[in-house]
Amino acid sequence: MVPTGLEERVKSLEETSQLMRNVPGRLDRIEARLDDVQLQILRTREELLVAIGASADTVRGELRGEMQVMRDELRAEIRSGNEETRRHMGVLLEHAVAQMHALFDASRRPPQ
Repeated sequence: MVPTGLEERVKSLEETSQLMRNVPGRLDRIEARLDDVQLQILRTREELLVAIGASADTVRGELRGEMQVMRDELRAEIRSGNEETRRHMGVLLEHAVAQMHALFDASRRPPQ
């Protein structure tokens, strides 16, 4: 409802004026709270960066350890495979030499 009388209009203007006088103080308090929030955000960001960095270092260390174990296991498997291959090659060589001796002996026998 819009005030109609002069007194009511003046009273309304005084109330509005009083409210407007409070605005700068309220804005200052809001600005101070925003500054506090900004500072909290910056601190939290720094803490998160430190925590993430520490976590990344931990993960890197764990990965390096696991990779070293895998590397050692792989090398052991390769060595084992190499030894098995050498053993098998020795058996094949012996077999080939025996066959060559048998062929040589057969070639020296007189035909029947």
